[in-house]
Amino acid sequence: MNLNDIISLAKQNQGHKALAELKSYLDKNQQDQQALFYAGLWCFQSMDWKNAEVYMEKLITLAPDNVEYLNNMLGMYMNMSNVKKAIQFQLKLIELTSDSAEQNYNLAMLYHRINDFGNALVILQKLHQQHPQNVQVIGVIADIVHGFGDFKQAIEYYKLILSLEKFNESAFNGIVKSIKFTQVDEELLSLANRMLASSQVSNEAKAQVNISLGKMYDDCKKFEQAWQYYCAGNLQQQQLFPHDKHALNAQVNIIKSIFTKELVNDSKTIGDKISKPIFIVGMPRSGTTLLEQVLEHSGETCAGGESLALNKAINREFYNIRFPDEIAKVTAKTYQNLAEHYLNYFKNCHVNGDLRTVDKLPGNFLHLGLLKKMFPNIKIINLSRNKDDCSLSIFFQMFANHMTFTTDMENISNFHQVYQSIMAYWQELFADNIYNLSYEDFVNDFEHKTKDLYQFLELDWNENVGNFIDSKNSVQTPSSWQVRQGINNKSVGRSANYTKLMVPR
Repeated sequence: MNLNDIISLAKQNQGHKALAELKSYLDKNQQDQQALFYAGLWCFQSMDWKNAEVYMEKLITLAPDNVEYLNNMLGMYMNMSNVKKAIQFQLKLIELTSDSAEQNYNLAMLYHRINDFGNALVILQKLHQQHPQNVQVIGVIADIVHGFGDFKQAIEYYKLILSLEKFNESAFNGIVKSIKFTQVDEELLSLANRMLASSQVSNEAKAQVNISLGKMYDDCKKFEQAWQYYCAGNLQQQQLFPHDKHALNAQVNIIKSIFTKELVNDSKTIGDKISKPIFIVGMPRSGTTLLEQVLEHSGETCAGGESLALNKAINREFYNIRFPDEIAKVTAKTYQNLAEHYLNYFKNCHVNGDLRTVDKLPGNFLHLGLLKKMFPNIKIINLSRNKDDCSLSIFFQMFANHMTFTTDMENISNFHQVYQSIMAYWQELFADNIYNLSYEDFVNDFEHKTKDLYQFLELDWNENVGNFIDSKNSVQTPSSWQVRQGINNKSVGRSANYTKLMVPR
């Protein structure tokens, strides 16, 4: 069967037969570039990523300067969540495409993806010199610089954006989040009012402006005005992205019914018995970023942030079963594969990915049953915070659109109840894997609590674990300002300023 016949077979929805014929064809035509391309593509589409990589690597060996093939390799590795490999092909594309601005920007964003913010910044600053009015480039520079804690320089970049795009809400928010206000900035207030009145500004952008104004008035201790702005911004978000609390409650009930004591404790179906990844779980705005920085300062861990690793592993391994409904079908080998995919995500997508991983995605508390099966020796830090303080901090922050519960105090309260309920359930099943830590104890009794925590995590404690204010890391979360203030208890009891305004409590 020739190659055209094989391709026709694939078009007739006989993919498995076509791939088998193609492999046989390649045994006799090992240097047929088109055949290698299709073999790599079809293996990738069939989730046979190992062979897809083999075929595509052979293809690149035969045609090392083929831009189309290089782009396909880059795209394949990005879909496989292997950003470090993608960087290699991006560098080759830059070499072949006359050092184009677009390709260099793509390279910078790949470095950004693996948390190599230093290399990303060098490339972006060079691009900024060449294209001084490119708002996209300036915006990424500003956010990286802000994450490094250089708020003064970040403000200059955000102001530059506003000089080019007067109603850029991200730049406006960038300025506000970089300043601790002692009085209302009339110039910023005037700009905000013009943005709120403009038909050119989207409702989502206006929501961000209102949230930012709330922050400015809160800094100035004008709490009633701050509350009005926070409520206005959250109401706009509610209307754009409504929340279904019943779906969340149903999800938790399903998880409890599936991840039973018998399933979780079945030692015949477990994954990686050696690795001890660290998971920080809890409510958003409970201090997870601060704790992550303290752990990373040990020099033994990789700060993975709010990682997509678990989601990627699930999508990779469970493409042919319904998760979590059919979890009973999962074998020990599948759990081992999940664990391997999870750890490989960090190795391939993080500059420090070979170190012990810290995953601080707070919502992972929903998936601790699965994670316990993947990693029997998992280390879980359940970080809690005063409910009112935490709820207020959530309400005062604009989250990603899918975080729909964050825009309403009642929904936040319901989410908190769900969090407590599922954590109590996991506590019954595997308490030895869970370290319960309150944010208030963490900041008020730092040395004692970190020593105890480090012992639980099997890390070596030293007196420098809290000295991360001048860390070279770029903190890319809403907590970047707070983290640069070091260990303090200024946020403890903050909700007292809004006691009469918070409903429900």
